[in-house]
Amino acid sequence: MRTDGGWTVIQSRDRSRRRPLDFERCWQEYKQGFGDLTGDHWLGLEHISGLTSQPGLHAELLVDLLDTDNHTLEAHYDNFHVDKEDQFYQLTLGRYSGNAGDAFRGLGHTDNQEGCGFSTLDRDHDHCSLCTDGARTFASCSHDLSGAGWWYSDCGRADLNGPWPEHEGAASGMRWAAGNQQPTLRASMLLVRTSATGRA
Repeated sequence: MRTDGGWTVIQSRDRSRRRPLDFERCWQEYKQGFGDLTGDHWLGLEHISGLTSQPGLHAELLVDLLDTDNHTLEAHYDNFHVDKEDQFYQLTLGRYSGNAGDAFRGLGHTDNQEGCGFSTLDRDHDHCSLCTDGARTFASCSHDLSGAGWWYSDCGRADLNGPWPEHEGAASGMRWAAGNQQPTLRASMLLVRTSATGRA
């Protein structure tokens, strides 16, 4: 993880914690946030939107991942914005850099999660009336696939709030699948840093 300072942790999960937190939650919980800021948590969409929407400030996103072989993977986006609730907390990303791959943008148009609204068990904004994941077809990525809240587009290639995979290489659950690589994850953090506009 980067140690250059100024980062706010908006999501943290670690399977090795004694009691990993369940991220299968409804809209209101994802809106307000849940968990313990010193352990597994989701900061809350209202807080994230506010953090990335401050006048005169520019936000960037760091996705920090640890796989089961203790390899650290990073995805950095030089711009990160989450809209207000009336826009379903739509996701906007800047240029990608890092060694994790750009799973948010996926392999093509249907699994590009940029520009998607946030979905939960009780609010569906996943851009598909009939979603697919491999050979499976269902009505809602959040409700029928993972149970977690996320920015889904036909389920996409990234879902860091999904349930822990049942086995190595599992296609569903918590994932960051960029290109052909799909590491089995042990921990994830989403971090945001703001700076004066033009200084990112």
